[in-house]
Amino acid sequence: MSYFTKTSDLSLNPIARVQIRDRLAGAAFAGLRVVIATALFSLLGVRALAGAPATNHFTFLAHAFLRGTFSVGALPDSYADTIQVGSQVFLPMGPAPAMLLMPFVSISGVAFDELWLSLGLTGLNAWLLNLILRQIGILDPNKRRWLLALFLIGTIYFAAMVLGRSWFLSHISTTMFLLLAIYLWLRGRAPGLVGLLLGLSFLTRSSTLLALPFFLMLAAHRSSGGRTVRDALAIALGLAAPVIFFFVYNYARFGHILETGYAYALPGAPILREALRYGLVSPVHIPKNIYMLLFSAPEPIPGLGAPVLQFPWILPSRWGMGLFWTTPAFVYAFFANYRQRLAQAAAVAVFAILPLLLMYYGVGYSQFGYRYGIDFFPFLFILTALGLHARWSWAAKFLIVTSIVVNIWGAWCAMFGLFAEPG
Repeated sequence: MSYFTKTSDLSLNPIARVQIRDRLAGAAFAGLRVVIATALFSLLGVRALAGAPATNHFTFLAHAFLRGTFSVGALPDSYADTIQVGSQVFLPMGPAPAMLLMPFVSISGVAFDELWLSLGLTGLNAWLLNLILRQIGILDPNKRRWLLALFLIGTIYFAAMVLGRSWFLSHISTTMFLLLAIYLWLRGRAPGLVGLLLGLSFLTRSSTLLALPFFLMLAAHRSSGGRTVRDALAIALGLAAPVIFFFVYNYARFGHILETGYAYALPGAPILREALRYGLVSPVHIPKNIYMLLFSAPEPIPGLGAPVLQFPWILPSRWGMGLFWTTPAFVYAFFANYRQRLAQAAAVAVFAILPLLLMYYGVGYSQFGYRYGIDFFPFLFILTALGLHARWSWAAKFLIVTSIVVNIWGAWCAMFGLFAEPG
């Protein structure tokens, strides 16, 4: 009888329960790692077997920079987003990723695959994310591993990484610049370098310059008036060189300091050409872009008008899918403590970047998810991490796993071009 009593007491022991719970969590995460590794190596294997990358814009631009010109010369006919001015060919995308590629292109030439830079930057981004999570008070290493898996595999960042196309490399690069700037700023280090990094992010994805209030709000919160002004001036000084290069780069190509070339680039999809007639950036685009940001869902195959659905029954839209469809764990951003200045500053950064994206005439094409959202993901992730940290539970882990499964599915569909045909 005493044996059963002791066993029963042990089963009720809170310490034993915690140990069992931790072992179950560890086993679950180990299983998740196997799934992630299998999916990642499968996708990268398919990508490697495919041979030459579908797009390698920045490699050609890096080669042009090394030759002392902004013109990339003749590109393969399949390359979109190019602008010909006389005998010269320019790219409208921000040039910073090409700067990162220059050392590699100087050795390998235009054969260098941008995918390798994408993977290398992702390793750096994982390291920076871990440092940022520790800096904002998430000290449990197991919890940080879950959160890293969420950002790197459970968001559309994953598809951008494994596809390795030039447009996606822009997002991977700007994520690195922003994460490094955020980490340095949270440590109270090098405001001039933070400004330079924000400027390089601007030279990659111009919308990210609008994240400046994040840094200014934190500076005002932690410093006296004089120190805040000095930090703001140091950031401005760091920004100066990239902004000046932006003006010179545009003027040298198109004769105007603000012309990036997107006004001249002819979109591949006919519907985007029609949208461009309403303006490159215009409030008229906001309703459609809000729909794409929040509500666009997987589509039935072959369509609701068919008598029965065909396998695989649903596919992602070629135009992308809403934020919470691709990463349901983002709902935890609503549970961050908005009395904290960090949460306030991150929210302001998200809503400062969003208006320009929502007024832009397009949302991208042949992609998984709302790709432009990666521009504000570093700040949205901070909010999500704070919310998850405050409400950590099996429900939180379930949404993280769901997000990971959805994005592995989405990356696989995007790799093979398995999209619902646009209406």
